[in-house]
Amino acid sequence: AVLSKYLGVPKENILTSSGSNHLITVILEGLAKQLTGKLVITRPSFPLFESHAQYLGIPYETWDLDETFQYSMTKLPKLTDGSMVIIASPNNPTGTSLPKKDLRSLLSSYPKVLFLADEAYYEFDDDPYTDLLSEFGNLLILRTLSKTMGAAGVRLGYALGSKDLIGHLGKLRVPFLLNHFTLAAAEAIFENPEMSKFMERNVQNARSERNRMFETLVVKLKGVEVFNSKANFLLLRWPTQDSCQAAYEALMTAGIQVRNISAGPGLKGCLRVTIGLPEENDAFVKAIVGSHRL
Repeated sequence: AVLSKYLGVPKENILTSSGSNHLITVILEGLAKQLTGKLVITRPSFPLFESHAQYLGIPYETWDLDETFQYSMTKLPKLTDGSMVIIASPNNPTGTSLPKKDLRSLLSSYPKVLFLADEAYYEFDDDPYTDLLSEFGNLLILRTLSKTMGAAGVRLGYALGSKDLIGHLGKLRVPFLLNHFTLAAAEAIFENPEMSKFMERNVQNARSERNRMFETLVVKLKGVEVFNSKANFLLLRWPTQDSCQAAYEALMTAGIQVRNISAGPGLKGCLRVTIGLPEENDAFVKAIVGSHRL
């Protein structure tokens, strides 16, 4: 009930679970395995989608992002009725989004295809998909408390969708997943106006710092591609794997941890840096610029 009030979404359109990762498993096991069409997964994206599909033995095709990690309609595999498409917006680790107008067009063009949108970082974006739920019954949205709320330990994720879809998923989910601590913590987060203010402040600070970091790095890191982001991190791409590794090692030596994702599909030469406090971001910029060689 508190989540329904917070989101402005009827409670019959919400399914809670012990983290969004569990919901990914439920959706792939309960829905993707029964598809009469094909499963399509965005690449590169959150690796759990592909690894879960592989573990469950579900064949899939990939919707490969373009050279600048944007969603390209020309790269979307041909869809048939009964298919499922998994997107992430903002996408992890690229920070790019599928514009709402493009998703609306897809939902309208393929009414018998289910679109699963992972919106784990939606608070950092300007245009979440929530209002599309009232228009389309073939949209399912996944969210979590672990990003803006800083409440990964609470283990609460939720799905938003049509009453029928949520009802069906509810039957597939294991019962009694949410303990009293999780429920009490969720209530405290969503009903406390101070928590809402705290979250809004965090989001605004992260957005402001993200934009400042982007503008600084574009100017100071010549020869390195810095991708604009709608999330609370930036993706950087070096021209070679060796130069990427050298930058990563220089940062580690300086005591700064970033995510080396250069082994991922389509991510050669890439590091992902999470936006921190201003002084942490300044330390990152100083270390990365100091180590940079054209």
